[in-house]
Formats: sequence, structure tokens, C-alpha cells
Amino acid sequence: MKTKSLLKAAVALTLIAAMLFAFAACAGNKLEGSYVAKDTISGTITFTKEGGVTMSALGLNISGTYVIEDGNITFTYEILGISTSVTKTFSRDGKTIVIDGQEFVKQ
Repeated sequence: MKTKSLLKAAVALTLIAAMLFAFAACAGNKLEGSYVAKDTISGTITFTKEGGVTMSALGLNISGTYVIEDGNITFTYEILGISTSVTKTFSRDGKTIVIDGQEFVKQ
């Protein structure tokens, strides 16, 4: 009887670990909050947990969506009725994200 209980516990722990791993993988591909550029040109990127993004620089705002995948971030937005997608390299370290070599710090 103890063997069946141990087996059930092992299966339950394995399922919980798999769910936590899946959640962590999904959470790793989402950003939330505002990030400010670490350079002389002040620029801000604001992300929503739903996948929305607003990029602001020099008084201009562009809104769209983003997807993080395989070390890249793809922004999709519309300007003057033309849909555009741009893919850049992406990494994250704590409160800092790096997009194509440009560092942004979470506020």
C-alpha cells in the first residue's frame, strides 16, 4: 500500500513540476511596465502583460504588439495605415532588457 501512495505522490509532484515549468516558460516571454533607454536620447518602451507595447521617443508614440521568441523580440505596429513588423535581438537581466544592443531599465 505504501508503494501505491508513493507512486501517486511522485506522479502528483511530476505534474506540478511540469505545470510550474510551463508557467515559467510562458512568463519568460512576457514583459510588463515601462523601460527607459540608457543613452542620451530619452526613449521609453511600455509593455503590457497582454502583449501590447507603446514606444515613445522625441515626442512620438507608436503602439502595437510584441512577441519574444528564440532570443529575439518582434514588434508589430501600424503607421499611416501600413502594418510593419520589425525583429531585433533581445536579452533580459533582472530589471534591464537589451534590444539590438540598446539597454533599457525598468522604472
